[in-house]
Amino acid sequence: MIPADYKCSGCGAEGVKLWRGYGDSHIELQCGDCAAKSQNRDVDLTQGDQIGWRVPAVPDLRGGWWGYTSVPAEGCAWWKALPLRLTGEWKVRGGNMAWQSYALALRETGAGLAKIERIDFCREGGAVALVFYARKVLS
Repeated sequence: MIPADYKCSGCGAEGVKLWRGYGDSHIELQCGDCAAKSQNRDVDLTQGDQIGWRVPAVPDLRGGWWGYTSVPAEGCAWWKALPLRLTGEWKVRGGNMAWQSYALALRETGAGLAKIERIDFCREGGAVALVFYARKVLS
């Protein structure tokens, strides 16, 4: 479940990965695009989960935030399951993530080309799926 206040302070984006300042006492949440702009860096999830001095914002059960090196495995899994954006495609370790229609995602999953990571049923009036495409390794 995503907390109600888990939204970007810059653009208001919700339902996506958010970052916070490393060691900041005042927590300002930013989506990947806003964090990249504020840090003058690109978002590169193939290299890691930080954007400059911004780290993944993973809420704890007390209304606060896990320290970057203290996030439990289930918190890491929760954050990793969030998409970077609600549209488009982006690179991650080992391949690409992309939003597709649910029907296309089912076909590509059945053909062994993709793995469905999550399904949203109510966005824009239809079902969409977030899929992972593994990058082929040449041997």
